[in-house]
Formats: sequence, C-alpha cells, structure tokens
Amino acid sequence: MRKLFHGFDNHGFKVILEGKSVVYSGDTKIVPNGLLLASGADLLIHECSNIVSPNPDAWGHTDPIQTAQFAKDANVKQLVMTHFGASLYDTLEKRKETEKKARKIFPNTVVATDGLVLEF
Repeated sequence: MRKLFHGFDNHGFKVILEGKSVVYSGDTKIVPNGLLLASGADLLIHECSNIVSPNPDAWGHTDPIQTAQFAKDANVKQLVMTHFGASLYDTLEKRKETEKKARKIFPNTVVATDGLVLEF
C-alpha cells in the first residue's frame, strides 16, 4: 500500500498472487508513490476521469494521455482504465475513443466495461 492523492490523501494497493501482481491505484493523480507501487506490475488498474486537457485537475484526476504515459513509465504489462467521469464519458463510444488515444502511447490498454474478464 502506498499513499497517493485525490484532493486529499488516498491509497493504492498491490496484490501479488501466484506470481502475478495487480496494482489498483484508485482515484488519484500521478504521483511518485504511484510509480513505486506500479513499477513492473502485470496489471495496472488506473482511473481516467478526465478528457485530454492542458489544465491540471485540482482533485487529482487523470486523462488518457497521462494514464497511458504513467503505465509506460511504470513498465507495466497491461493497463485497464476505469473510473470515467460520468458527465464527460456518457457513452461507451467516448470511452472507446479514449482507449484509442491511450493505445498510441501504451498499446496494451483496455477500457473497463461491465463484465470485463482478463487473462494474464
């Protein structure tokens, strides 16, 4: 567990089971502790609440470009983006467009959807 940030302190978690590591960052912006936590993980689950914007989010949300770059910097094997802002991503099509943007930076990216099953 590492301390992260979301308008106030927040936490991310790493679970290692049968030699595989899963990191859940929760609702947080990119911070150094997040990179320490996610480094080399088999699977990173990270929020992507914002659309691409040059303006920083005071609450600590990320956009697809930031999330994908974080996955690349952390050298994870797979990224699942989740926690989409409901007012910004009101259709599955908008989320899939975000997936395309993220894949330009980190190809092994998927958008979380109901019923998603991953094998790794």
